[in-house]
Formats: sequence, C-alpha cells, structure tokens
Amino acid sequence: MLYIATFAFTLGPVVWVLISEMFPAEIRGRAIGFSSSVLCMATFLVILVSPYLLGIGAVFNFVLFGILNIAGFFFCLKYLPETKGKTLEQMKELWEGKLGKN
Repeated sequence: MLYIATFAFTLGPVVWVLISEMFPAEIRGRAIGFSSSVLCMATFLVILVSPYLLGIGAVFNFVLFGILNIAGFFFCLKYLPETKGKTLEQMKELWEGKLGKN
C-alpha cells in the first residue's frame, strides 16, 4: 500500500509533464525520447523483478518499492526545479546554472 500511495502522488502522474517541460529546445526531442525510454526500461524492470520479490513475500515487495519511491520523492524535491510558469529559455538558464555552465 505504501508503494502504491507514494507512487500515486509523486513520480507517477508528474513524470510525463516534467519530461516535456524541463528540456531546452535544442535537445528537447532527443532528451524526451531518451527520458521516456529510461522510464519504460525502469517500469519493465519493476514488472520483471516483482514476481521474484513476491516469492519472498508481498509485504517485502511493496515495502521495498515504497522505500524506493520515497527516496525518489526526496531526490525530485531536492534536485528537480519547479517548471510552473517558466519558459523553455528560462529552464535552459536554470539547468545551465545548476550544471555550472555559463
């Protein structure tokens, strides 16, 4: 239940909006394609590993993925910028500042 609850209000619904808003125009197409591919591979890994983890126990499976989602939530909170109301140009400047490029 913890996994489903944390995923439902953190990474699940936000990821597609975030992917489409955070990349500057020069790399947007490639970056969205790459990000979507990584997301699909991660989802595939969860689907692939879950039956084996269910063999250990359903509680273990959901607790493990719940902890990973909580860690993901705090990672996003700390490292991903707010995109609301920002243009792609502003996002480019923001990322260049975070990455140390001027």
